[in-house]
Amino acid sequence: TPRAGGAAAALVAGGGPAPQSLLEALLAHDALLPRPLQRALHRLSLRLIGQPEARLPFARAFHAAYPRLASRYVRGAGTAEDTALSFSVQLFTAPSVVVALATDGLLPMLLAALRDALDAAAGGPWPRRVVECVRAPLRHNRYSPILRDIEYVLAIGNVAAAAALAGDIRSDRHLAAAEALAHDPRAGQLIRQFSRELGRTQGADPHARRTAEHVVFESRAWISAFHLSMATGSTSSALVAHALGAAAGSGAGGLGDVGGVVLTGVRASEVACALSRATLGEVLEWLASEGATPMGRVVRALPGTAAAVAAAAGTLNGGAGDSSSSSELTDEDTPVSEGGGVRPRRLRGLDMTVWQEPVSIHLGLHRLCATLVLECARADGRGGPEGLLGSLLAAALPAVEAEAGPAVQSVAGRMLLAGLAEYALLPLALCAQVLVGMWRRNGNAVLSQATNYAKVMPWSMRLRDRDALLLQYVGAHVGASALLPRIVHRFGLYPWLSVAPSASPPSGAGSG
Repeated sequence: TPRAGGAAAALVAGGGPAPQSLLEALLAHDALLPRPLQRALHRLSLRLIGQPEARLPFARAFHAAYPRLASRYVRGAGTAEDTALSFSVQLFTAPSVVVALATDGLLPMLLAALRDALDAAAGGPWPRRVVECVRAPLRHNRYSPILRDIEYVLAIGNVAAAAALAGDIRSDRHLAAAEALAHDPRAGQLIRQFSRELGRTQGADPHARRTAEHVVFESRAWISAFHLSMATGSTSSALVAHALGAAAGSGAGGLGDVGGVVLTGVRASEVACALSRATLGEVLEWLASEGATPMGRVVRALPGTAAAVAAAAGTLNGGAGDSSSSSELTDEDTPVSEGGGVRPRRLRGLDMTVWQEPVSIHLGLHRLCATLVLECARADGRGGPEGLLGSLLAAALPAVEAEAGPAVQSVAGRMLLAGLAEYALLPLALCAQVLVGMWRRNGNAVLSQATNYAKVMPWSMRLRDRDALLLQYVGAHVGASALLPRIVHRFGLYPWLSVAPSASPPSGAGSG
């Protein structure tokens, strides 16, 4: 009733711990309440949100209840039509509320809720367990409100730029940014945590080409995987665009007030480098982890020239050929002497074949890096004086290697560029094969994926275009002569371009 609503508003605005705890408990258990009580709670909540003196106290109670409320929703409690999570649109889009909640740890809390949601979708907690698209949290898009709320918060003022700087020890303002967002700098970069969660989507819903019998049951898990890719892609774009936009528009005055802390003297280049250290640094860590194993292995030296293929073909035909083992890691640019001769240069890459092993087209972490490249290129194209795009690679390398010489020539730099190119090529090659009819026995599900990936907007803009952009970025660093062998090898074209086309192609020569 109006009388009860007014009394509750006065009670909440008074800031007493007991009433606030009661409201917090009701919100946290919203999905478990009887329907009449739940509806009464929602009416009361809307009344409190509409009253200026009660909005912020209610927002604090909602913030405190959010982790339990979101966790229950992710695991199936409540529906999208009647969940209390819908109140976030009135709260997290209000600058005064977001700035006030920032120092209470709003953004770290939302990232923790996202981690919990992906834990539920993966069937277990971190570290690096890949999500399973057949699980209910993904089939029913139960993670969507959390990603939506993160986007709401990142769009407010300078929160995204402060998030990029928080915990980045190579930035002069990382402590102030961490204080503004209530982030513990000892936990590392705040955006690194978001990048790490995207790493759990790498390799989701893999497919292997069927060569014997046609698929009997066509799973709809690919739809869940696409929805997840689009949702995380939207959040990634919001993060990078708002962070760079806030820094570019701040000028010499700095970012201004974020959670009661003034960040001064912040430049767009500082924010771009901080984002690069978080995203590209996480790619380096992911490449060195077991998380990359289901999709392939950056552990072998693969044939890198047509001469190497011809030499291997000679072995099959009784010639001397190239008898070296491909399991040996060699430098990409250095021929190796063998028995008085020089072995053809070999290309370090993924030891896998697209048409023989399970491959996924979902690379959330790689596409976050592509989004960063895209936004930096746009900023440079608008006449920005700082040259953001040219600073990303060196910023992502360890401090010792970054100071030692050109980033492209360092070990970490070569591994990073190879990892970006090789994994970006996988979905491009897979979908090219599907669209020319090489995967017909896999049914319509794979065909639908390839069509949406390559031809349908806005899917193709967030998926294929990002992968192609990564290849362009790598090519700008290493040159066409280094990138083209990777492309030819991944698409399986070496048997057709070989100097010995009549010979049987060696095993693994056309990797696909």
